Amino acid sequence: MGSNRIRKLATFEAWILVAHTPTHDFVPLEHYYPAYESPPSIHEKKTKGRVWAEVITIRRRYEIVYASPTHITALVPKLPDFRCSWHDDPAMAEQKIFCEKYEGYTRLCTCEDPITSAYRFHSVSTIFAKA
Repeated sequence: MGSNRIRKLATFEAWILVAHTPTHDFVPLEHYYPAYESPPSIHEKKTKGRVWAEVITIRRRYEIVYASPTHITALVPKLPDFRCSWHDDPAMAEQKIFCEKYEGYTRLCTCEDPITSAYRFHSVSTIFAKA
C-alpha cells in the first residue's frame, strides 16, 4: 500500500490519499468489485491495506506560491463484519462497542489475545526508587 505520486510532489503542491490500514484479515479484491471489473492492484496477495483514491494538484505557474484547491470524492466499501470469541463476554461489552465504532486500535480490538480491562487497569502497588 502506498502512493504512486508522492515522489513527484514539489513544495506547496497539494496531495490527497484515501486508504485504509489493515485491522482485519486479508479480504480479496473480488469482494469489492463486480466480476466484470478488474481490481486495480497487481499485488493482490502482498498487501492487506488498500488505496482507494489518490489525487494531486500541481503548480503550473511558479509565480503562484500555492497549488489550486484539491477536491476528491471516493467511495470506500465497508469491510465485512467480523466476530471474535470475546464479543460474547459481558465483561468485554464496552470494549466491543468501542471497537465497532473506531478503527485502527489493532492491539485493543484483535480477536487473538486483545488487551483486556485487567491488563489496562493493572497497576503496581508499590514503586521503589533508588536513592
